Amino acid sequence: MNSNFWYYEKMWVENADERAEDNPRVIEYKQDVLPLYDEEDGIPLSLKALLYNRYTHWCGGSCTIEDEMRGFKEFLHRDYLLTS
Repeated sequence: MNSNFWYYEKMWVENADERAEDNPRVIEYKQDVLPLYDEEDGIPLSLKALLYNRYTHWCGGSCTIEDEMRGFKEFLHRDYLLTS
């Protein structure tokens, strides 16, 4: 597993605020992402919100939200879940 994922997962596990439903990343994810990408893939919503936040920080921001979601979904399956 990529060491960056380990760092983010560790932060998510060790910090209850990262897992809270009222975390700003979780709220943003529910408002902006869930309407476009609501796939049950076994990743807890708050962890997926953190991964999405990091994905958009490092890889996103230069395209439409729809294209960004396609890229995020591909990233999750290819690099995180290792399914494609």
